[in-house]
Amino acid sequence: MPRNARDHYRPILHLRHFTDDVGLLWTYDRSGRVAPFQQSAPNIGFEKGLYTVVEPPDEDAAAFENWLNEEIDGPAASALEAAATEPKLAPKVRSALSVFIAAQDLRTPRAKKRVLSLYRAGLDGTWTGWRSKPDELAAAIARDHGVRHDPAAILEMLDQYQFDVTTNAWLDFIQSMINKVGERIHRMRWLRVYSAEGVDFVTSDVGIVKCDGRADAFTSWDMGFTRGRSVWVFAKARGVAGNNTRGCTRSQRSWQGGVDTKGQQGHVE
Repeated sequence: MPRNARDHYRPILHLRHFTDDVGLLWTYDRSGRVAPFQQSAPNIGFEKGLYTVVEPPDEDAAAFENWLNEEIDGPAASALEAAATEPKLAPKVRSALSVFIAAQDLRTPRAKKRVLSLYRAGLDGTWTGWRSKPDELAAAIARDHGVRHDPAAILEMLDQYQFDVTTNAWLDFIQSMINKVGERIHRMRWLRVYSAEGVDFVTSDVGIVKCDGRADAFTSWDMGFTRGRSVWVFAKARGVAGNNTRGCTRSQRSWQGGVDTKGQQGHVE
């Protein structure tokens, strides 16, 4: 049976830091076609079955979601509370936040689309190469496995099969990269930034706003620190906020920032 759970790529435990007295956030549509409206944190920033494991070996299709809850979001709950109230972050808090922010960059539908497209492009190139040079593939198989195949037979076999990149490739990518990204974030020099009176910060459904080398040079989202994205801004304290699967999050007052170890200014939510 297909898994139909609400998988929150914008964790509820984080969004609740921006709700009003009755537990609602302001939600905005990036396209501008939908008027701003208020919604509760559990009803935004999710996609049904987003983290479903395809054909799980242990028959637990929710294994990745459980891992996120236990290893990433769970430890971050108290860390987010501390970051919102305490002027100085303890090492344990900083570590939990670093991994949480790294996960936020990797766990969204945008990241899924980006990773799977890269995998598909790579496999398509490999498949095309095999078809264009079946004699080289036959030689490689003979060298590695001691079995000789006729190049014509290899072409016939390639015509009978096709590859598919499933969600599992993205989920594996997250688990393989999260500590590497978290370690780099942890090494950055962090800054706490407050908005001016009457001014709001606006962030996206990703939850991280990135800049090119300086805090006022906002740029489009892409994973990691590619093409100068050394400045990350991440909202962390109570204020006015909103988010939906297509919209943006509007948050006010307090943000966490950092400076890259190379000396470039950077911000981390």
